[in-house]
Amino acid sequence: MVDGDVQLFDIFNVRGVAWKERRDLLREAVTRCKPDLVIVDGIRDLVNDINDGVLAQEVMEELMHLATEHDCCIVCVLHQNKSGEDHNLRGWIGTELMNKAFEVYSCEKLLPQRIFSLEQTLTRKYDIERTMYFEVGDDGLPRQTAVPVEGSSDSKNNGRERLQPLNREYIITDEGSSWRFDTKRLFFDAFNGCEKLSGSDLRSRIMQLSGISVPFTYNRLLKEAVDGGHVIRSTEGHLTIYHPAPF
Repeated sequence: MVDGDVQLFDIFNVRGVAWKERRDLLREAVTRCKPDLVIVDGIRDLVNDINDGVLAQEVMEELMHLATEHDCCIVCVLHQNKSGEDHNLRGWIGTELMNKAFEVYSCEKLLPQRIFSLEQTLTRKYDIERTMYFEVGDDGLPRQTAVPVEGSSDSKNNGRERLQPLNREYIITDEGSSWRFDTKRLFFDAFNGCEKLSGSDLRSRIMQLSGISVPFTYNRLLKEAVDGGHVIRSTEGHLTIYHPAPF
């Protein structure tokens, strides 16, 4: 990709190359081009079996060595599990990524708006507490957009699952594109007259009401609700129980 007289990106298509050769070509490309940023799309194509633990550890150590030796950032793309509530990164290679990565982000396409949500699910230093939304412009470049409007109740769209966007009823918009959850109202509505809820029941209700899909965000909202005095936490035996505070 070229911007005027400046070459910004070197793009290598190795789809037709065997997986073992791809690793060699990646090392060669990083050594020769000396980039600041490397995007591996996707890291699954560097291994023969995503559940080979030894191979996964070997690839991760190789990538960390490359990043350190050439002082570059390596971004790896990997699909999440699709079944049930398990949205972890796929396979043993996903487990190794979670163990070694500096930051992890979950990206989803919200249909039918064709807006992408980007949420930080792991960080070792820099916290990004709110979900970011962007769309792709006519120039092919991403641009930030506001929180998408909640879609219809249809569960399918052209044979593909429709992902639930955030419920704007619980969104407070500040100046510009800044926004935050109305935590007090969200947790009050989640209890819906109940005097107490188990941790799993409360989480299920909050995620369904708000539209959030990543437990990382729920845990942050729960801490905010407890610290703000909107929810009272107690124990019954070995169980953690939550009670609503007066609205």
